[in-house]
Amino acid sequence: MNIHFRHHIFNSIINHFDQVNQTISTAIITPTSTSIADPTSSLSLPSDQTKINKKSKSRAVLDRKNKKRFEQLKLKRQQHTIKRKIHHQWTAVLIKEYLYSIHIKYSRIPPVYNKILRIMFNNQHDQDIAAEQIGIDIFGENHYQEFVNKSR
Repeated sequence: MNIHFRHHIFNSIINHFDQVNQTISTAIITPTSTSIADPTSSLSLPSDQTKINKKSKSRAVLDRKNKKRFEQLKLKRQQHTIKRKIHHQWTAVLIKEYLYSIHIKYSRIPPVYNKILRIMFNNQHDQDIAAEQIGIDIFGENHYQEFVNKSR
């Protein structure tokens, strides 16, 4: 039986692709293999290398970093604080609405203690702008009545 040489080449190519498909399908089915098979290429990456690329910092490291950052921000806010006497009718929501209405950019308003309101800022610039716009008696009873009547 005489077979033309072109048939040998064609058959060998088909056999090669059949073997490649078979090895890829067995590599995908068995997860215990040491390499990850990529059906689009003949190159495969070791599984350790893919784990290194996806590795992130541990939760404990992130917590320590965040704690340190929050402490620094807390110290920064404590440096930039304005204190004003406040009437007992002002609530936290009304204070925030009022500051928003006069375009004051604050970072935090801690609870009122001994009728003194503290407004904390993130930087000196914001504190200076607020100090210019907020008068000494701005949170008194008269201003409270004006703001409540105006907002209704």
